[in-house]
Amino acid sequence: MARAGNSSLHRKWLQGGERNFDLYLSCYGDRPQEYATDAEYLREMKSTKWPAWYDHIAAERDLVAKYDAVWFPDDDLLVDTAGINRMFDLFAGFDLALAQPALSHDSYCSHPILLRDPSYIIRYTNFVEVMGPVFSREALAVLHPTFSQSRTGWGLDYLWPSLLSERGMGGKIGVIDAVSMTHTRPVGGGDIYQGQVDSGTADLARLRELYPDARINSRSQRDNLSIYGGVRTSSFCEGFLARIRARYATYLAKRAVKRIPKYGA
Repeated sequence: MARAGNSSLHRKWLQGGERNFDLYLSCYGDRPQEYATDAEYLREMKSTKWPAWYDHIAAERDLVAKYDAVWFPDDDLLVDTAGINRMFDLFAGFDLALAQPALSHDSYCSHPILLRDPSYIIRYTNFVEVMGPVFSREALAVLHPTFSQSRTGWGLDYLWPSLLSERGMGGKIGVIDAVSMTHTRPVGGGDIYQGQVDSGTADLARLRELYPDARINSRSQRDNLSIYGGVRTSSFCEGFLARIRARYATYLAKRAVKRIPKYGA
């Protein structure tokens, strides 16, 4: 389920093999008719991402509930069919509730912890970013009400793990390193979000009021993003060792990301 603007990259997702997924496009751009043959489901809505998905899902709850898992990628993410197929296969195979593909190292990113670690198939974490989360059917049912509570999406990715933990799904959150996607535009660069910093601050304040136990604070929580374990390509790693290795990998990623040219640069 993707929001598609005039420069959407969703057609790249349809290249590279036979799909194991259906595509639902919600168009916010000026030329939705151009995408008529691209997707199984095509809708139009002029709104920001998460409130739009709240409305679409509320209107078509039975349709969405037919699917075991749903991915909500931003339209500036670059990945092919084979990668998306693998993402869904691993998501199901590891019985995840909330996850995302790792980010390639030439991506624009805010959180180096999400950059791909090639020594892992999957890392278990306490954070998945709003740019491209995958939800299980059960997790989506729990988290769907939050979609209408942040117009900009700010704060939702800090809130979701807390709500899933309350439902016993806190250990089913991960970054899928066996699949990488490239974030091709600067963070917050979408036209529909321009000039909404104040709105984002207000969204955070609203979520803190609605969910005081979640202790939503993007600055302090950013410092507490953690890796709890993982499945490596050659062995299993968990607990303290996984955390130490993840901190070292994050340190290296922060250094590397400064040197690697960004996509399109």
